[in-house]
Amino acid sequence: MKRKIIIIPLVIVFVLILALPSAIFVTMAKNNIILYLFANQLYDLPLPADTVVVMKEKRVGQLGGSRDYIGFWAVMEIKTPMTAEELTAYYSNKTIKSANEVTFFKLKPPTVLAAETPADWKNIPIKVIQKRQAHQIYGAKRPYIETPKVDDSIDENLLIIQILDSVYDPGWDIRGYT
Repeated sequence: MKRKIIIIPLVIVFVLILALPSAIFVTMAKNNIILYLFANQLYDLPLPADTVVVMKEKRVGQLGGSRDYIGFWAVMEIKTPMTAEELTAYYSNKTIKSANEVTFFKLKPPTVLAAETPADWKNIPIKVIQKRQAHQIYGAKRPYIETPKVDDSIDENLLIIQILDSVYDPGWDIRGYT
């Protein structure tokens, strides 16, 4: 009888030790799948004539700021003879679904942002920025913003195309916490 009393707590502890990492791994794997599907919407769009992809990058996690949320970001740097305005017009009729819409895994907005997130937000805009005016917010590997400052050392034919969806509760994904 005494032996059962010792074994039962050990089994419970062992199960808990396995359950927590498993929950974290499964959530991270799910979000990686969502990121892959979300990013490929951008990467699979046809490029204009005489355009070359220089770089592609995608990321899931906390993409800046101090709130606990998870975001999905994909970017392409391209070299093209088109201007940012022409490229924006080229992509204006293309549809990018939100991260929540590309998969059967459903995400929920964090409580803090729920009021800021429209319930019918299903499409994500494609943002085009001239690389000379692009600045990564919150450091490297983060989304770009357009700044008025122009870096003349960067080729004017380089453009950044990005999509960003960043208002989801991270759940067990540790990449969503600061």
